[in-house]
Amino acid sequence: MRRALNLILVLLFLLSISYINIEPAKANDGVWVSLGSNYLYSQARTIAIDKADANIIYIGTWGEGIFKTTNGCESWKLINNGLTDTYIHSIKIDPQNANIIYVGTGNGVYKSTDAGESWNEVGSLGVEVLSLAIDPKDPKIIYAGVSNEGAIEGVFKSLDGGENWENIGLKEETIFSIVINPDNSQIIYAGTWYGIFKSTDHGYSWNKIGLNVKKVNVLKIDLQNANIIYVGTGNGVYKSTDAGESWNEVGSLSVEVLSLAIDPKNTNVIYACTDGNGVFKSIDGGNNWSKKGLSNIRVSTIAIDPSNTSIAYLGTPDGQGVFKTIDAGESWLNIGLGNLSVRSLAIDPKNTSIVYACRPSAGIFKLIPLTLPFPPQNLSLTFSDSSVTLTWDTPPQGTYPIAGYKIYKGISSGGESSTPIATIPASTNTYTDTNVSSGIIYYYYVKTFDNQNPLNYSEPSKEVNTKTNMETIIIILQIGNKNFTVNDENRALDSPPIIKNNRTLLPIRAVVEALGGTIGWDATEKKVTVTLGSTTIELWIGKSIAKVNGVDTPIDSSNSKVVPEIINSRTMLPLRFVTENLGCEVQWDGTTQTITITYQGG
Repeated sequence: MRRALNLILVLLFLLSISYINIEPAKANDGVWVSLGSNYLYSQARTIAIDKADANIIYIGTWGEGIFKTTNGCESWKLINNGLTDTYIHSIKIDPQNANIIYVGTGNGVYKSTDAGESWNEVGSLGVEVLSLAIDPKDPKIIYAGVSNEGAIEGVFKSLDGGENWENIGLKEETIFSIVINPDNSQIIYAGTWYGIFKSTDHGYSWNKIGLNVKKVNVLKIDLQNANIIYVGTGNGVYKSTDAGESWNEVGSLSVEVLSLAIDPKNTNVIYACTDGNGVFKSIDGGNNWSKKGLSNIRVSTIAIDPSNTSIAYLGTPDGQGVFKTIDAGESWLNIGLGNLSVRSLAIDPKNTSIVYACRPSAGIFKLIPLTLPFPPQNLSLTFSDSSVTLTWDTPPQGTYPIAGYKIYKGISSGGESSTPIATIPASTNTYTDTNVSSGIIYYYYVKTFDNQNPLNYSEPSKEVNTKTNMETIIIILQIGNKNFTVNDENRALDSPPIIKNNRTLLPIRAVVEALGGTIGWDATEKKVTVTLGSTTIELWIGKSIAKVNGVDTPIDSSNSKVVPEIINSRTMLPLRFVTENLGCEVQWDGTTQTITITYQGG
């Protein structure tokens, strides 16, 4: 029980001190990831994040020493060189020099001057150090709170960065936590098993500050007014408005309070996390409390988003996981880590969508934003006599590997009538639909899905469509003859085809419309636009370069004289260039001077 309370107090005070900037993620709930098997089963006790570089994180464990990451938890390194005691209670980073780190262990204080690459025991205390604090005004001044189970107990102080220590008081007390007033470092608070003590002279004398309760679980200082202090105890919340000189119970909660959080924008708003009664909220500085859910659940830690204080996260120690609110506690959503004991939460100060959760005996977990799979890329379709074949490129995966694709089909654009028609594995990038009928326009899109249960789907791919009349269109024209046929049906041109510069020119509107396409004319630019399906061709009178789907394309690479022309008030276009770019096959019979155009599908 003593060690469990020790763990709670150490982690809660770590989260309350300025070197960890607690900011709950603003993104969607995301995915919890264990930070590696090498410390998954270690007894993770404490976490410290470098204020200057949030990619640098230290984790102290109970029995395996200290782990460090320099790349935001992508990889970890065990940094126990010189650390002969691997039972870690506390980690503190020098606020002015991040290379200097102190750790409190089961047998004294260790110090690193090279960001954890090597350690040396300092001061030879030889006792269990439960808590550490660094003077924010002079970081050479260090305070250590020790257990009263050894020959030496109480609060120790060093004036020279831990090289020498002096026992400055509370010699009968187990010191679970030490907090220094951020505005006046002469004022120090010590949390013990039997209450809170205060010093106003850098720790050389101590007074119990009127709080006659046996068990103090958490202490919070109002950062807008350091004279206001709240403590969560074994029987409710107590408040001081005179820097701890006097205390009053506020709100008559009459429950054990394990954690407190003060709204950084409105310090009258306070949350109290309890031992078996859920979470309570006060909007008047603790005078009145209202229950905000999670009844009959123990809640061990809470963090409020300082930029949007309607968002907060709760951790539970008995396996209910992590909860999130986006409406200032009115409702809570379980966002994972069920069956795990979550004792502490910390947020990446540079990327607030990343959350860290500490669980004894299971290590550290990281909440990262869930990235959905990406939709298939470059979706396209082709025709055969009785089917439509879709093909696409493999997209990037999201958070999880791609497991497959789902095909959707409809008879109107925009997906309103679309229904799934097939599911195929990730190893396949093509699908053939044989359930098609002539003369109907079908619309298709594809979604990617991952390997989770339930599946996570991508947004739809681009939509493709086709008029699936699979009838082959055959057009026969003859030089000098206005009449032509479309599948043996007689049609007429405005003027007959001619040969100029060894190429066939004709007024092409009737041919394009017979294929199912459209023709547009821009008199200002003297431009003809031909569109059929997904193909658009732009041609300019007198120019040998056209555009096919926006790409400059020579009309005849071997004969630059072949250009669109206006002849006898008719716009004459090069037949082969246009029809072949629309997907047609063109054949020339020099004996009969006939052109046969064949087009599959329409």
